Amino acid sequence: MVSEVRFRDILSHESNSDLLKGKIEEITGESISKWYLISEELPLPFDVVGLQLKRCDIVGFDEKNNVYIIELKKKDQF
Repeated sequence: MVSEVRFRDILSHESNSDLLKGKIEEITGESISKWYLISEELPLPFDVVGLQLKRCDIVGFDEKNNVYIIELKKKDQF
């Protein structure tokens, strides 16, 4: 089974940007002509009690400056 980290790396690779863009279009119902990757594993800011809230898997934006935050989850098989 592919790990979440490996899946993130595959999805965020430049050669798969059309696949990721297509999935975003499918989910949002919006047409995106260009997708720009900001970061993989973007550190999130600290919360109000000073605890770091981990990292976000993939962050990007489109030509209209809409920001997309993608958090991947691995489904456990039983």
